[in-house]
Amino acid sequence: MNRSPRLLANGNIYPCRFVKVDGSNDDYGLQAGAGDPVIGISGTGTNYPPLTDQSVSAYHAQAGDPISLLGDGEEALLEAGGSFAAGAKLKSDSSGRGVALANSGLEEVGAVALEAAGASGQLVRVQVACNRNQYHS
Repeated sequence: MNRSPRLLANGNIYPCRFVKVDGSNDDYGLQAGAGDPVIGISGTGTNYPPLTDQSVSAYHAQAGDPISLLGDGEEALLEAGGSFAAGAKLKSDSSGRGVALANSGLEEVGAVALEAAGASGQLVRVQVACNRNQYHS
């Protein structure tokens, strides 16, 4: 059984977003940007309980917090960055959300959609598929 690496956040990471390794700091991760190679998807929870009487963080993790990371081969929820069909190979957009490959050049696949997304912001089930490059001519 594979285990996802234990990483600490080195910035703000929202729930259900692609995560990459922070190449400048050992054992740290960051929310992925557009086309970044990813190591997994952040968990669904936030770093604070939902409270109605005060303003709290909507982040999964902030600098120094542990990241609950779903890794290669695992099923996860991912926030869509646009619409795509079930079976689409997904990569990270500039905010770590999943978008379909552009079908041009070499692209970093981060997950495969198990269900369709109709709009940006929707949570969809995916299978994490890190570092499976795809080349389009």
